[in-house]
Amino acid sequence: MKTRTIAAELRIHAPLTAFGTVTGIVIMAVIIHTRLSREVSASLFWTFHPLHVVLSAFVTAAMYRLHATYAGELLLHLPHRIGAIEN
Repeated sequence: MKTRTIAAELRIHAPLTAFGTVTGIVIMAVIIHTRLSREVSASLFWTFHPLHVVLSAFVTAAMYRLHATYAGELLLHLPHRIGAIEN
């Protein structure tokens, strides 16, 4: 059951991952081709990297909330998992 669920999730997210990868490669190619200065490159990095980190944290938190509601209770081997530890 878990294998099917993981395979389905991968099928759903593979196009998004591919799009993100191709977008990153194109952006890097443009930066290299246009020979942006070190200052502009640093400015772009310090603008977009924190944004990427924040968005990744939101997605990670959303996935945890969606799929791992009772993780604390599972780790503690509690018999009745009701989500009380996380709430």
